Formats: sequence, structure tokens, C-alpha cells
Amino acid sequence: YQTRRDELDKLEQRANNNPGDPHAQHLFLQSVLGQDPGFVIRRVESGKFALNKEVIQTYERARELTGSRLIVKHDESKADTPFLVTKILVIHNIIRKIIMYVVV
Repeated sequence: YQTRRDELDKLEQRANNNPGDPHAQHLFLQSVLGQDPGFVIRRVESGKFALNKEVIQTYERARELTGSRLIVKHDESKADTPFLVTKILVIHNIIRKIIMYVVV
């Protein structure tokens, strides 16, 4: 168990130290996905970390695991795609909170 925890700590430290590195984000998020998909969702929706196709796929899997599904198309050939995807995720999260507030 300690070895797994050490590995997770290293991946988290690398991802936190390199917020603009989508590969580091993907490795960390993938390692957390099975234990805490909600964390994956919160981290991606924060908009503070780089995105790529793999990060978005991990995010979508986390949404599936928590019972909420959102499909995001990501075109890596367009430089502004990560920014736009982040904005879409943030807006989606806000709308979801509003709906939860109105319904409850």
C-alpha cells in the first residue's frame, strides 16, 4: 500500500508542479480515477490545469462513474481548444449547480 501511495504522491507533485503539462495531468488523474472520480471532475473543471484528449477522456470516464455524463469534443489542431473546453466545463458546472439549487 505504501508503494502505491508513494507513486500517487509523486504523480500528484509532478502534476501540481507542471500545471501546463497535459501528460502529467493525465497520468495523475488516471491514477486517481478509480478511487475518487469526483476529484478528477473537480480538478478538470477548475480550469487550472492543461487538457488534452486523454485528460478529457479520463474526465468523461469520471463523469460516467459518478452518474453524470458530458461529452466534450477536443480538437488538438486548434490552439484555443483547451481554453474553450475549460470554459465549457466551468459553465456546465455552474448550470448544474443552478439546476440543483432550483430543483431542491
